[in-house]
Amino acid sequence: MRSKLAVENGAAQGGESYFKQLSGNIILALGDALYSEPETKLCAYILRSLGNCLQICGPLLNEEQVCSIIGDIKHVITEISRRKGELTERAKSKDFDVEAAELLREEREQEDEVFENVGHILVTLIETFKAAFLPFFYELSSYLMPSESKDKTAAERITCFFIFDKLVEYCGEEALKYFNIYLPFLLEARNDEIPLVRQNALFGLGLCAEYAGSVFRPFVGEALPRINVVIMHFRAREVENELAYDNAISALDKILQFHRETIDSAQIIPAWLNSLPIKGDLDGAKFVHDQLCSMVERSDRELFFFFFTTKMNKLL
Repeated sequence: MRSKLAVENGAAQGGESYFKQLSGNIILALGDALYSEPETKLCAYILRSLGNCLQICGPLLNEEQVCSIIGDIKHVITEISRRKGELTERAKSKDFDVEAAELLREEREQEDEVFENVGHILVTLIETFKAAFLPFFYELSSYLMPSESKDKTAAERITCFFIFDKLVEYCGEEALKYFNIYLPFLLEARNDEIPLVRQNALFGLGLCAEYAGSVFRPFVGEALPRINVVIMHFRAREVENELAYDNAISALDKILQFHRETIDSAQIIPAWLNSLPIKGDLDGAKFVHDQLCSMVERSDRELFFFFFTTKMNKLL
């Protein structure tokens, strides 16, 4: 960090070249360490250190260094898959007991931590290089999303969705080719038994509605009833489900805002309004409530029709 600051402040003669060489050597050494480290916990630490380095020196990477990092990540994901297979076999052992189950749970959590750190590295590279990173990401896409999302743990699914969200947000139209791959998994996961998975899947659906344009349009008809199931669930507003519920409302808001011509807004607007306000997801609340204010300001016909009929029904 001090070397980088010295370069930025012009305090080091030839500093940029020195810093690039230093950071390149560190990244190479961390990558090499991943191939020889048998301890999962230490692999997670190495990946976290690599991610921290990329936060500082990412823009200085050359193509060869990025390729090297991609190779390191392929190796890590392959090793995760191998170790998960071994853990599954251990669970079938005749000697498997409560103590062994607790040890297995801890090891699986460590594997999740490794995968999460892989996700943070990829997100940093996406944010740094944007669409220019997509050719490198293409090499990893098959490693990140199996044929069945149930093959991955909840933490792995959330990490995959997080990576995809960043592709949508930072890579523009260049990322559209991945929508047909990821959207079915987002739709499937919107009703996952784990609230955090549901929350991330619904957040991703909202991003797709906002950024995917015509590519998302064929999915609108499928997305709406699935979002409605989340909103109408009898436990939707309970504390553990609140953020998933809020993200469902946000996704509905994005469909209403960006795909209104393809939906029956006379039905969608009442459902959307009756679900407000959003209370848990404050960032999402800002955008959704801004949308409502904007509709009021422009005297949205269907919004005012809903208000009028609601008031008349009360009077009657």
